[in-house]
Amino acid sequence: MIEGAYLLRSDRQRAHEVLGKYIQEDDPEALEFAYQAYANKFNRRARPEPANVQAVQDFVEESQPGAAREPYARFVDTRILDELERDGFFTRLERQYPAP
Repeated sequence: MIEGAYLLRSDRQRAHEVLGKYIQEDDPEALEFAYQAYANKFNRRARPEPANVQAVQDFVEESQPGAAREPYARFVDTRILDELERDGFFTRLERQYPAP
């Protein structure tokens, strides 16, 4: 999945094809808008943003009181991402699929 994200960021035409398929849109301007939104928010190391995790915790708080006060690490395990980072996986992807 991570490699696919890098590929789509680096290949605008392919991104338009994939986005068009999944959002069922064929308008080039709409597809470019969607691509730009994706590319501008691209997460290079695939790590969950703490603010986004907190938003989920806040939502879960409604049905499971106390969830919003739990630490980030209780909900997010980055061991696999840490290992990929150590192995140079993300650096290789940056070389293979450079940013536009």
